[in-house]
Parts: sequence; C-alpha cells; structure tokens
Amino acid sequence: MRTQVILQFPKPPQRETLLDLARHGAKAHKVYVNTWVFPGSSLPQELEADINSRQINCTTFYEFKPTPQDSSNELAAYLWLGRFEAVREQEPDLMLARSTDLREIIASAHLARELSSISPEITWRDLRDQEGFMVLNQVAELPDPISVPHPVSVSEGEDEIWAVQSDGREFITQKSFVFLMAAGIANPARCVVNERVLHWRRGLVFGGNVLKFLMENEVVGMPPEPSFLTRAGSPG
Repeated sequence: MRTQVILQFPKPPQRETLLDLARHGAKAHKVYVNTWVFPGSSLPQELEADINSRQINCTTFYEFKPTPQDSSNELAAYLWLGRFEAVREQEPDLMLARSTDLREIIASAHLARELSSISPEITWRDLRDQEGFMVLNQVAELPDPISVPHPVSVSEGEDEIWAVQSDGREFITQKSFVFLMAAGIANPARCVVNERVLHWRRGLVFGGNVLKFLMENEVVGMPPEPSFLTRAGSPG
C-alpha cells in the first residue's frame, strides 16, 4: 500500500490557494468537496509553510492506495455505499446499497447470489415488500479491534458507543485480515485508540474475493473508490 496525503478545507479555497495546490500537483478529490489529493505521502514543505503563515483553515487526512504489488484479492476496505432509495429506481442487475443504518446492506438478488457463492458465510433475507432485493444478515465481528493511531476526534455517545474519526489511516491486524479474507464481509465492532479498546459505530469491512468482485464489476451503489485499510506493521 502507498499513502496519499489529502487537504480538506471547510469552504472553497481562494484563488491564490487553488493556484498553489495546482502548482504542487494536487487534484480535486473524486468524492469529497473542497478536498485535494497530493501525489506524495506528505505535504510539500513549501506549501505547508505557506498555509501556516497565512493561517489557512484546513485539515490533513490520508488515504491508502493499492500498488501493483498488492494482490487484488488480498485487500480490505470500507465501502461508503449509496442509499438504497437513491439507486433502486435504476433497476440494476448488480446493486449494493445501504439503508439509513450504515450496517444494513441491501443487494439485488443477483448480486446476493454471486457474493454468497464466493463466501458461504454471507447470507441474506428477503427485503420486506421489495421483490428482487435482499438484506444482508448479521456478519461476524473481526477478532481484533481496528487500530486508529492518529485520531482526529474521539467522543463518547450513547450506550458506550464511541464516535471516533481517524485521519484516514486505519490498520487491521494479521489475525483479522486472515479472518476477513475468508469471510468476505465483517463487522469492525471495536477500535483501539491510545491503547484503549472502544466500541464504535463503523461501516462493515469488505475484503478478499468479495471486494475484488465488487471492484471489478459494474455494481450500482458502489463508491468511486473504496476506503482501504492496511495491515498493522505497514508504513503509515
């Protein structure tokens, strides 16, 4: 995996800042507004100094991206899927979406069969009053928590469920990685922040041949790019 650095602004940057971003090779993010992606793993020093001197309000995030050395069936990622109500009218043959709950995943019947054939641990039930669509049954939890070494914010919510925002760098242990490769989809129910294990609300993690199938086929509801995790011990 390689690491890309991202700058996100709370509002559209001024023209001078846009020219600086372009001069340093930054490109507009495919998903997030007012967000620019740089080709390297760190901000150019000149740009960082300029931003600090002008006191420009922005936040630095990171993304992991596969390299040619990363096998396409050995990846792990979150999929920030489209809302079911927004994509169902397209009547797609292959569709994957979410309800209002991040963890309630809805698929077209055809795609549900395809994913279950890849991993028998993936099971479905009929979607109420919606012929041709299935709801993903509860999936197993990852055996180890996701490591969040650089949290942006941490706050306790209701029922001891924490809201944790990472800077984009999240790590999965080797044990959980092996588990995910076999299961295809798993629940990252816990994270570790500053050596504390916390229960958090996070979207499901996809991996292995299940993720490969979704990335290589035209599946309606898929995001432009997955949000990849990398294995603990990798640079980041």
